[in-house]
Amino acid sequence: EIWSGRRYVLVGFSKHSTASEEDQEHMHISFGEGGYRVTLRGSTRPCVEQARNDVTLRVHLTWHGCGTDSFVTRFRSKAEKKGQSTLSMVWLERHTLGVNCSTFLEERLITLPVVFADQFVEASDDLLLLALPPGHEYVSYRLQPCGSESLFATGSC
Repeated sequence: EIWSGRRYVLVGFSKHSTASEEDQEHMHISFGEGGYRVTLRGSTRPCVEQARNDVTLRVHLTWHGCGTDSFVTRFRSKAEKKGQSTLSMVWLERHTLGVNCSTFLEERLITLPVVFADQFVEASDDLLLLALPPGHEYVSYRLQPCGSESLFATGSC
């Protein structure tokens, strides 16, 4: 299994090295320092909670490292054509303090804010995906509101 390094997820979300920031049709996704696993099944599967204009991601993670390692959300949205549904991607970046704790297995259920900047996923036909780091069976997971029983995963490694 691959646990670290660069990985390009889904067409439309990878970055061409010669493209300017404005011309990027594709964007590189960084999962940060070191690998982690996202629980995709059961009551701890990833989901989003929405209150007014605030959206939070709830996710259960496991990783080899320190309990002080932190995670932040990243977001990218892409509308194919005006009037069509929007494809949006959320992913986590892991940050370490540089201390070697690789022998410890950490586990945590976390809730993190998702900053959409000036974009917001509102329509029911919009697609919000959680990009998964290397080592998972799938490359992305379709996020549903917390409490929903639906389970969607896309792609394969």
